[in-house]
Amino acid sequence: MNITLKIPAVQALFFLLCFLTLIFPYEAGAEPAQPLIKAPPDVQQAYQQISDDFDLYQQFLQADETSRGPVLLNARNPDEAYVFLSRGFGSDLAAAICSSFTWYDSELECLFLIPCEGLPTIGLTEKNGVMYSWEAKDMLSFQYRFENCYQPGDAYLYRVTVRLLDGRWKIETLELFEAV
Repeated sequence: MNITLKIPAVQALFFLLCFLTLIFPYEAGAEPAQPLIKAPPDVQQAYQQISDDFDLYQQFLQADETSRGPVLLNARNPDEAYVFLSRGFGSDLAAAICSSFTWYDSELECLFLIPCEGLPTIGLTEKNGVMYSWEAKDMLSFQYRFENCYQPGDAYLYRVTVRLLDGRWKIETLELFEAV
């Protein structure tokens, strides 16, 4: 049986994203945000790749339910989990996701999924509402406004910063801000 990660509490996600914001600081000098739907092909390609990266994250979370808890299907140990996520995430973020969402049982040699809040994801269905800006020659930032997530009228700005690494756009930082 495959399970998906449920969202039990806003606080855990907010803590993780705040932590990630602290260890991956925002770089100054960004251009003003522009609508993704009017972006040039290179920006569109970068967004397609991060959409694929979030799909990779969803694949990472696939698990079989066992009597001891959910066991990941795509990684048997922390090293495999890191390698799996590193295909779409920067090395520090891949390590942070692994340590935040999994625990390894050395007796059983299994990597378990920690039942907790997952990361928000953006993909092709959100594309029309995404804004982008260049942070540097090899760095882009995508922003999306989530509304009515946890209660009517709430809003959060989600910023995903990507960097061109080894010829591929990878997610470097994730930031979530309460919007006013």
